[in-house]
Amino acid sequence: YWQADGTIAYVGRKDDQVKVHGHRIELKEIERVLQQHENIDAAVVIIHPGRNGDQQLTAYITGVNELDPGSIRTWLEAMLPAYMIPDRFIPLAAMPLNTSGKIDKSALPLPGDLGRGSNKEYIAPRNDNEYRLAEIWSEVLSI
Repeated sequence: YWQADGTIAYVGRKDDQVKVHGHRIELKEIERVLQQHENIDAAVVIIHPGRNGDQQLTAYITGVNELDPGSIRTWLEAMLPAYMIPDRFIPLAAMPLNTSGKIDKSALPLPGDLGRGSNKEYIAPRNDNEYRLAEIWSEVLSI
């Protein structure tokens, strides 16, 4: 918009298109695919800064049945390209709503140190070599 002094001020995009790892992504497109899953009633996808400062996709989902992030991730891999699959899935009992009945994205909980939602069982390091390797990968991946 034009300011009073004649300069132009850019306030940002009005749509939900974001750029993550060099790919332009429409967040509503991911939400529409998530809502096609039989166990998901509502879905909201937003970006959060990761530990390394990079942008990460976070999906907030609600459903009647128990939601397993690992199985949802596997299901999404057949529906979306890899760069559009959220890094984190956070199941909620209900979406927070604002006074007009729309989803209040600012009231969604921060992802914090929640896991990435893998369906693989965690196996702890069994010896010194595995422990050292796990420490190295933890540092490299910031997890």
